[in-house]
Amino acid sequence: MPMSKRIVRALGLSLVGALILAALCAGALILGTDGADLSYRTLDYDVTATADGDLKVTEHIDIKLRKRKDDDGKTKPWRSAGIFPPL
Repeated sequence: MPMSKRIVRALGLSLVGALILAALCAGALILGTDGADLSYRTLDYDVTATADGDLKVTEHIDIKLRKRKDDDGKTKPWRSAGIFPPL
């Protein structure tokens, strides 16, 4: 086989292999994930400057908590998510 046919064949096989790999990865991402149990919908901060130059920061958090099940199929309660109000 001449060198140019080898190069064209190698490039063609490489492209086909890359497309197959990309399709497998995309399929795994789409079918393999069902979403997170805990997710942030919004995280907003309201900041106000007071007359003495201090900043008053108010935080608004909207969290989505999905139902979780344990190994027996019972609903698993949520515990503290590690978010504590400032003192």
